[in-house]
Amino acid sequence: MKQINIRNKIENLTLANIFYYIVILWAASLHFYFDLFIFDNKIRMSTSDFLIPVIVGFLLLANHRLQNLIKQIDSRILLIILCISVWILFSLVIGKVNYNVWNAWALYNKTIGWFVLITYFFLGFAVTVIYRESELFVKSLIFVGVLISLFFLFRYSFHYFGIHRDYSLERIEGYFTNPNAFSFMISILLIFQLVMLNCKYKINKWILATGIAICALTLALSGSRSAFLGLAFSAPFLLLMNQLRVKSIIFIFASAITVISIVIGTTYLVRNVISTIDPTVSFIDPTRKENCDNEGEIFENHCWKEYGVYVLRDDYLDIGVNSRIEHTKRAIELFKIHPITGTGLGGFIQEQIGNKCSICFQTVTSKDHPYSTLHTTGLWIATEMGIIGALLFMALFLYLLKIMWQHRDDEKYSHYFISMIGVMILFAGVTIGTDVLYQRYLWVLFGIAAGLSYITKREFVKEGL
Repeated sequence: MKQINIRNKIENLTLANIFYYIVILWAASLHFYFDLFIFDNKIRMSTSDFLIPVIVGFLLLANHRLQNLIKQIDSRILLIILCISVWILFSLVIGKVNYNVWNAWALYNKTIGWFVLITYFFLGFAVTVIYRESELFVKSLIFVGVLISLFFLFRYSFHYFGIHRDYSLERIEGYFTNPNAFSFMISILLIFQLVMLNCKYKINKWILATGIAICALTLALSGSRSAFLGLAFSAPFLLLMNQLRVKSIIFIFASAITVISIVIGTTYLVRNVISTIDPTVSFIDPTRKENCDNEGEIFENHCWKEYGVYVLRDDYLDIGVNSRIEHTKRAIELFKIHPITGTGLGGFIQEQIGNKCSICFQTVTSKDHPYSTLHTTGLWIATEMGIIGALLFMALFLYLLKIMWQHRDDEKYSHYFISMIGVMILFAGVTIGTDVLYQRYLWVLFGIAAGLSYITKREFVKEGL
């Protein structure tokens, strides 16, 4: 019997060690996104999606702890998620009834995508409750994000100083294929590091300050006005919670100067090593060649020819602002027609297809029908899922926020809950200008918050508090 117990302990230890590295890989893979085309429909994927079966498999190996996992999640959260899921399916049907067509974007990206998000939420909860690896996940997410940001700072410097002209770097977007989604991720990492810097956290202050400086510089070069707006929302909260201190700012400022000096110094060193620089170039987007003629003349004031490639002018960004204004006006009109149930999922897109959209900045599919999505999360939900859908999502976010606020002074996990409150406020600001509701890493972090809340309550019960 004794030998069997020792053997079981060794096997469990081995599984735990393997899962340790899987969590690191899962957190790292959340930084890499790509577009998959199915029947001419663009589906946004993450490399982390392919690790889900592996993670589920390891959780099943711990079935003696997994049996009551669902019961451990707050019943109110489960109820709200269930209601949202049912309403999303209902909204998909409403869209079919209203427009007599199944909208592929709504089916793949929003309906199936929602159930993918739920999976990430439950996995975040399970990783926290069963294997207690929430801290490892967050550290890995931050560490890889800082490394990627530093890499793109070097690439941008090479572009700016003419070593390698790559016009896809006019706005740094990491491996997200979307500068706004990348900026949202970096903003989240920024908030976590700021809170860690001012908490009793077992990481060197200079290391954290350097990570913050790298993320801040990358964020500035991303040009995401939505992210800037979100940080403007969350900054007052961080000040109120005493997370932005003068001493910390001095640390960060000194680190930023050091990072800038190293990046620019390395760039000039490379430039001096290369005796003759004949700048190589990359297209910002090969498909945009169609928007300029062969002579490179200005087309609707939006592109020119430089170094043999077609590049975007600065005023091209104004198209994004104008399109958002036009889309907002149209969405409000649609909401007034269907205020309770909404137009149905994909309704906004079907309206554009039917009326031949005249200002579509973010093209979802480009071969047959150009159309754009709504970039304001709240307005998108209200327009396509009505007041009912908006209230359900609001209930979920407010309840999660309540949980985080209740545990903000927890001795072990206060840094996480304070960070997540900041993230929630950041999310509220960012979603005014762009839709980041379906970002997978956000839902893992929500799941971890729910898991830490459960652990905290259980420890209180054990201590008789």
